[in-house]
Order: sequence, then structure tokens, then C-alpha cells
Amino acid sequence: MFSCCYCLIYNGKHMILILVLDPSSVNFLNMLDRTANTASVEWQDPCYMNDNSVNYSIKLTNKTSSDRENTSFETYDETTNLKSELTRLLPFRNYTVQVAPVNSVGKGPYQELSFQTHISGISHNCYIKAA
Repeated sequence: MFSCCYCLIYNGKHMILILVLDPSSVNFLNMLDRTANTASVEWQDPCYMNDNSVNYSIKLTNKTSSDRENTSFETYDETTNLKSELTRLLPFRNYTVQVAPVNSVGKGPYQELSFQTHISGISHNCYIKAA
């Protein structure tokens, strides 16, 4: 299901119909970095923005160990940036971040990425040297 709006413009000779649709989903939602308490994600503009300006709605879900979603969502404000820093996360937890483009007509479909934060206090850049 999609939303649309249209505008009829008369230029003196012809009626011109301008149709604006919801944007398509974002492309290439990727994890840039993650720690015990933060994660950084980035994405690319949708193929079909269907408008001159597009914002992005970002939702974060904390999943329990039984894989049921908690009832509480942390929703980040809409942004025009193509990346976001997710903060105040809990260590060693499963999260799902969703990003959807939003234009003047409505919201496009969410693109989803699941990840797990690191364990607090453990260095993840460790090297093992064989004796």
C-alpha cells in the first residue's frame, strides 16, 4: 500500500499532473561501529525518493533473550543525515534498528538491521601472540 498526492497545474496551454508517491526503502543499511553502549549505522538514499526532500525515521528495538520484542521502543528523531549514532545502549543485548525514508506524502518501508552490543569492559581489539 502506498500514499500519494497530486497537484494540477495549468501552464496556459496544458494541464500538468504532478504525482508524488511515498519513497522506496533506503539502500545498504550497514553497521559502521559498535561498542557496549553505542552503535553507528549508515545507509544510502532510496532509489526513488519521489520528492525533493527526504528525512529518515529511525526506530530502535531492544529484543529479549527469548526473541520477543519489548513493548518499549526508543525512537530517534527524524534526520536528514545518512548515518546515525545510537547511544545509551545496554551491554551484550540484541537490538534491531529500522530506517525508513519520509517525504511530504508519507513514510516508505523500513529497512532493518539486527546486531548485538559488546560485553562491557572487554577489549575487542585484542591480539593473541603464540609462544
